[in-house]
Amino acid sequence: MAELSLLNSQLLERKVESEVIRDDLTAQLKQIKAEARKEVVSAGFSNRQQALQHPRILYDLMLMAEIQGYIDRYKNKIGFYRVACDRIGYLYQRADDDLKIVNTLSGMKVEALALQAKQLNETYLAEAQTILIKPDLIIVDPPEKIWERLISGH
Repeated sequence: MAELSLLNSQLLERKVESEVIRDDLTAQLKQIKAEARKEVVSAGFSNRQQALQHPRILYDLMLMAEIQGYIDRYKNKIGFYRVACDRIGYLYQRADDDLKIVNTLSGMKVEALALQAKQLNETYLAEAQTILIKPDLIIVDPPEKIWERLISGH
């Protein structure tokens, strides 16, 4: 039970850290979008082709795509941590309830709970230690797609 409690608190910490990073990235993305829109207006670009040939705007679009890719991965991680905490919380509560009435449980049921706790611990322990975001799994949209979002105001 102590291992489950520790694992749950570590995963909650990673979830909060992920939320802070996601929020920071979102703020950076908004700032870059504003900068890119300002540049588009000041340069008077009327179409995507003109904008994509401007080095500063192209760089901003590529940067926005990469940041959005990381934001999406952190959103996924936050969901992962939420599910993990729910699963661990459920098992912890179930184990706590069962231990309260341990005199009516068979040894097999206690062993099954211990096995489930061990499996959850093995499943989530690496993720509880540090936030694992693999850069090679980041989906980065092409500048053209980011341009369309920028122009549409999204």
